Amino acid sequence: KLVEVHEVTWSLAELEGFIVKVKAERAWFATIGVEFMQVDRRVTDNLVHVDYMARTEAASAAIEAHFGNPSWLRAEWAGPPLWSGPTADLVVRIRDANGRPGVGIRCDIQADEHSGVDLSNDVYATDTAGVCKAESIPAVTYRVRLFRWVDDQLERIGIDDIHVVLHPAGRQLDVLIP
Repeated sequence: KLVEVHEVTWSLAELEGFIVKVKAERAWFATIGVEFMQVDRRVTDNLVHVDYMARTEAASAAIEAHFGNPSWLRAEWAGPPLWSGPTADLVVRIRDANGRPGVGIRCDIQADEHSGVDLSNDVYATDTAGVCKAESIPAVTYRVRLFRWVDDQLERIGIDDIHVVLHPAGRQLDVLIP
């Protein structure tokens, strides 16, 4: 098929008018802690899409409500904003009860859920000295969990979660494992 014709609710002129309305309210987004990214029309779904960055996607409902919950609007979360605060290194030095380095251990480093920081795509593992180092990460609160490979499966090491506040000067943790 060369041409498909579909009936739509909104004309392109109406969608452009809605875009103008959203752009006129651009400053409002900051009042709810949201970074306005862009607004555009999508011919394929006959809607106006507002992309924003915030710690969570919960702001979508507030954005749509601000404009009266119109059927022409979709607020779409583009993820947390880029980190602009201080960063530091988190060094986890792992030793066993005999003082030997904990080699081949995976360090799962997860930021506090309220921080807006996501390190879930980063994998940290100890080197031959038993050191797991996360360099230049946001200075927020983290939970560290330790895992090791046993029979081709990743198993949690039997210690409690380690909670650490990373200060701009950095932090070194010394951990003894069973």
